[in-house]
Amino acid sequence: MNKKRSNQFRLSGGLQNDVFFDEEYNKVVRKSKLGRTKEMVLQEIQFINFLHMQGVNVPRVDHNLGKEDERVITYFDYINGE
Repeated sequence: MNKKRSNQFRLSGGLQNDVFFDEEYNKVVRKSKLGRTKEMVLQEIQFINFLHMQGVNVPRVDHNLGKEDERVITYFDYINGE
């Protein structure tokens, strides 16, 4: 699920990350900016998990990180907003 395919729709992109929705897997795919390490992304995931433990409605993160063109790929469960 690393390469952007026809079933992926861009949600945002710019300063920090490129974010896509993968319709086939019902996942959000985040591609980090160049220079961000796997360790940095894991720290972000720890913070997201902390928010979840505090009762904040945040998506579950798939801890199987990918790498593509020197960018860390993170997969999140898609959650509907209000």
